[in-house]
Amino acid sequence: MKTVVLHPASQKEFNFLISLLERLEVPFDIQEEIFEESRQVGDDIQDLFGSWKSDESGEELIKKIYSARNDTSREVNL
Repeated sequence: MKTVVLHPASQKEFNFLISLLERLEVPFDIQEEIFEESRQVGDDIQDLFGSWKSDESGEELIKKIYSARNDTSREVNL
């Protein structure tokens, strides 16, 4: 007997493959594998708070932010 291992990208693909096997009357077994995903920095919203690396000093960054602001008054016609 030969074995084929499929890796569907979604539940929809999985369901389609199962229905296809059933229609073709191909015997099959389902084995679930649970993979523990490795956690990476940025996976949690809390990882996004804090500081970041930059070539600019804090003062330079503050000046850049203030200079990019557009706080002129604008005329509004109602």
